[in-house]
Amino acid sequence: MSDDLLEALAGPARPLGLLESARVLGGLRWVELTSFELLGRLATGAGEGGPLDAATAVWASGASLGHAWRAHELERLLPVSAGLPSAAECTVAPGRLVEAFVGELARHVAVPGEGLASFYDLLVRAYEVRAVHPLEAADGAVVRTLGRLVADLRAAALPAPAEAVPGRGA
Repeated sequence: MSDDLLEALAGPARPLGLLESARVLGGLRWVELTSFELLGRLATGAGEGGPLDAATAVWASGASLGHAWRAHELERLLPVSAGLPSAAECTVAPGRLVEAFVGELARHVAVPGEGLASFYDLLVRAYEVRAVHPLEAADGAVVRTLGRLVADLRAAALPAPAEAVPGRGA
């Protein structure tokens, strides 16, 4: 996992100003919303690779809901005031590097393993960077929320590789 990818997602490893933090938190929210949408489609069999096996589809459905919850929590951290960008204006892809990485999620779900673990490890590291370098305009609620997001991601179980799923192949 490259440092460039982590910085594109988490922003610089230093405290951020209000507008810069809104951009970074909005970018993280974009990743969560995009992952929610993508995993939801995969769970219903609407992905490009066809239907998933049952165990992976159940995992994708639950993981999709986790992404939706984290996106909601991030939205609550975005600044709200006249003259500041709206949540929709802040919720944009943090760059092509992150867009490409999130675009690989479907492939990682189809063949669970190292790529899927790397995807979630990157999210954990991004939230940790933001929690370790509190936002200049933030209070303790931001750091506590980011801590909850890290704990949620760490507690989420990844699906077992397809060949390890009971009842598959012989």
